[in-house]
Amino acid sequence: IVNGIMHIERNHPDANSVYKEVKQQEQRKASNVYECDTPGNSSVVYKSFSSDPGVLEVCVYDGMPQLREETDHVLVRVEASTVSKMDCLIRNGRRYTREPAPLPNTPGVDFVGHVYICGAGCP
Repeated sequence: IVNGIMHIERNHPDANSVYKEVKQQEQRKASNVYECDTPGNSSVVYKSFSSDPGVLEVCVYDGMPQLREETDHVLVRVEASTVSKMDCLIRNGRRYTREPAPLPNTPGVDFVGHVYICGAGCP
């Protein structure tokens, strides 16, 4: 190792395993996984634009959200949600339309869940 750079000859017997280990370490450093199990109804919101994930807040609400029966909306119990690169760019203040995202904002539009209630107008 010279100046933090590892030099291994391509035909060295350990070259592939060392390369794979270094790549796995880089991937672990690059991906931040945050998990939060909360009882009841909750959401993650941010109230200001920043690259710091510390602006994310977990908000826990009493009771279940209500759905007006005459709507064509559904209420979904979300089991898991993603936060994509686009979500992070929006949180940083990058515009996704001509106007910046409204604040407070909730990241993660891709999710897995179960339909909990259907409005009367649903097909």
